[in-house]
Amino acid sequence: MSIKLRLLQSARDVSYVFTLEPIAVERIDILESKLKDQQEELEKLRAHRDNATRIFLYAESETWVSSTLQWKPVSSEFFALTADKTSITVLHPGLYAVGVLVNHLPTQASHGSISLQKNGVQLQRAATGASYYDDRYNASDCNTSHPTSSSLMCIVQVKKGELISIVCSGTSAVSNYVSYLTMVRIGA
Repeated sequence: MSIKLRLLQSARDVSYVFTLEPIAVERIDILESKLKDQQEELEKLRAHRDNATRIFLYAESETWVSSTLQWKPVSSEFFALTADKTSITVLHPGLYAVGVLVNHLPTQASHGSISLQKNGVQLQRAATGASYYDDRYNASDCNTSHPTSSSLMCIVQVKKGELISIVCSGTSAVSNYVSYLTMVRIGA
């Protein structure tokens, strides 16, 4: 094999010589067989991936019960609501990405929180708060607050029958605003 390289005003001619040795036909047949097996396995995996069940939940909450979000009915074969609608039961175990957006109105100046819980155990917590206003002219202090939102996101291993809930403290629901929970199972 010969290659001619030209760079700016110089030219080089490079030659390569390969010595080819005969290969037994059996070795080629073995390699072809292994390659065919790999291709078949890849097709099986692709078919399995395409037929895999995608588990996804999108839930909304407009009301709260004893500082816990109460969810609207969910229509899913993989999730169910508890009787009081404050927890979501996972019916299919796995690794889940869980995202929460809570629209709320802080009621205290410094110690409110939004907690994502699994079976009553806190997984994550976000602090909430209100603005503190010092009215020097009227010699009074007051806390002011405005509607705001807090979000939480985590990846958690969930077993069948475990409960997911959102608990809020030092804050209250905002009328005409919905809070959201999204769960997506990761992997097969």
